[in-house]
Amino acid sequence: MNLISENSTVPSYDLLGNKGADLTVNNTALQLALAFKIGEYFSLAPSLGIVGMNLGDYVATPALNFGLGVLFMQNRLSVGAAMANMGGKLEFKEKNGKIAIGTGQPQPQLMRAGASVYLLRNKNLVLSYALQNTSNEKSASWNSFGLEWFPFRLLALRLGNRTIQNGASVPSAGIGFHYKRISLEVAQTISPSDYEGMGTTRFDLQFRFKNSERSAAVPAKEKKAVATAAPAQQPSMQQVVLQQPAAVPQEPYVPRASMEVSTVAVAEFTGKNVSQADASIVSDFLRTEMVNSNAFKLVEKANMDKLLAEAAFQQSGCSVADCAVKMGKILNVKFMLVGSLSKLLDTYYITVNVVSVETGEIMRSYSREAASARELRDGCKQLAIQIANER
Repeated sequence: MNLISENSTVPSYDLLGNKGADLTVNNTALQLALAFKIGEYFSLAPSLGIVGMNLGDYVATPALNFGLGVLFMQNRLSVGAAMANMGGKLEFKEKNGKIAIGTGQPQPQLMRAGASVYLLRNKNLVLSYALQNTSNEKSASWNSFGLEWFPFRLLALRLGNRTIQNGASVPSAGIGFHYKRISLEVAQTISPSDYEGMGTTRFDLQFRFKNSERSAAVPAKEKKAVATAAPAQQPSMQQVVLQQPAAVPQEPYVPRASMEVSTVAVAEFTGKNVSQADASIVSDFLRTEMVNSNAFKLVEKANMDKLLAEAAFQQSGCSVADCAVKMGKILNVKFMLVGSLSKLLDTYYITVNVVSVETGEIMRSYSREAASARELRDGCKQLAIQIANER
């Protein structure tokens, strides 16, 4: 769910071209997006929202707004497309309630597409390109480049540059704060020299009902393949609605048992097309990162081996739910993490299932890819953070 606000001042002119007083403009939008995974790499996200606008002494009656987005994500590449601003017209009224601009201004229906590439070892540097075409307001069409850096997982810094249809260049800068399911984005555009007073300040407050998959350093925003640092272009009198960002695919919320402050244990991973020793090392990586997350009470490996040995339980090859339940009862934990390390051609795959010891149900399932053995530890770090965020 997103609450978006844009504020700016725009110059006004009379019929003779004489400059008048600047107008204060405020755009607001409240948007709810639900995402549905289609296969392993695709997500589809319809959205429903309400948009409104204040333009000087005029105020628009809020109107419904519909959108649809699709996202493809694989490893370091994210590609998305969206249609937005499909909805009713905005009717502007003066403070006395009189309709001031005809029978209503249509929302500028737009199509947006873009791609992002995640760089560096921790994927905490994102390079993005996006373009937008607006069918009924050509001045709102643009293409842009953006760079996003996460110095640590709670903070994002952004720079961007947008080129609008008439060739004007609009640079921007932004900052984002992320904590669990809440994100706050702030961005500022810098007016082109020949567009006095067209700078825009944008605030975007986002609440996620369920955290989406993310890398170790990159929270939340990496999903916005079709967005860059530059916020929406300032609307004119004809372009009377906030250009909403593309729908952000999020997985639908499914009530599940909470893992918060629960005692968990990580079983030895099984190896597929790799040695059992390599699989065991990766399970140690995951245990270390689970401890570093400070989100769980983890049974220490030596203590786990001692308890299982006393019960004459053979833990090697334990990757199914029934085996995990038996092991979990011996260790007196609520959840068991069982998984595998496999290799196909030159790519490693880490798979982890969270099993409820009480019910025997697989509560959650996670997977990560690693292009080389050097990336396996980082993959385990990403998995631990994701598990901690979704507990």
